[in-house]
Amino acid sequence: MARPNASYFTPGPRLLRWISKTHLSLYEATHGLLGAVIAQRGEEGHGALRPMQVLLLGTTGRKSGLPRRTPLPYFQYDDRLFVIASNGASDKHPDWYENLLATPEVRVQIAGAKLRATAAPLDGDERDSVWARHVAAWPRWGVYQARTSRRIPVVELRLG
Repeated sequence: MARPNASYFTPGPRLLRWISKTHLSLYEATHGLLGAVIAQRGEEGHGALRPMQVLLLGTTGRKSGLPRRTPLPYFQYDDRLFVIASNGASDKHPDWYENLLATPEVRVQIAGAKLRATAAPLDGDERDSVWARHVAAWPRWGVYQARTSRRIPVVELRLG
């Protein structure tokens, strides 16, 4: 099993907001041509860099009712699509996660394709099974979980 890179950098909240805003602008301006795949520092056993797929998640603000968009890494297992609400290992859930709890009908953009989906947070054995599979493939999420007291949510995006 791959181990996390010991020098893996976790941005703080302010830097994470700036990175997300910049990534969103680039993704939108190029209609997903740039920003849909990013190079991530690899964990041990995966080489120096490895590609990570990124989508834009569109939610409805739970307080404002306004549309919100967030670039997020996504993962596909057994033809199912997942995002992880890690929030950079913060002890607070990300705003996009709180928004989809209030309104689970979301918009998804993968590269140039724009789709509708229903967000379904996983729980119990199903969450644990997907989480274990995910951490085996991407050990950095295990590092995130170790850095926070909250249980990091796994969300399935059910297209259609």
